[in-house]
Amino acid sequence: MIDADSRLEALHARYRSSLPGKRASLELAWHALRTDPNGPEKFEALRRLIHRLAGSAPTYGLIEVGRAAVRANAVLDKSRSAFDGNTQAARAASLVQVGVQIERLLQVLDQETPGGS
Repeated sequence: MIDADSRLEALHARYRSSLPGKRASLELAWHALRTDPNGPEKFEALRRLIHRLAGSAPTYGLIEVGRAAVRANAVLDKSRSAFDGNTQAARAASLVQVGVQIERLLQVLDQETPGGS
């Protein structure tokens, strides 16, 4: 029988091995929003990915990933109205703010990703 510590270690390893896929999904969702900032569904898709990462990463010991995701999630929450039919200028300004946090999150993910930089 496998002891609890071994099972927990296996769960952590499995989560870490899922990081490249999570990062790729995040990058695709970010690209989709930048390409079409008029699509509120693209904003929501990105927000959901980051929200899940903010909740799950710390559970698996990835504190910095969680912190970066929480910061990105907070900026997305503040920017929500800009993507809900606001002006193009408001969306563009929000994209810049969101972009800073997304890029930071991607960097942190790269540091934590197996085989990452």
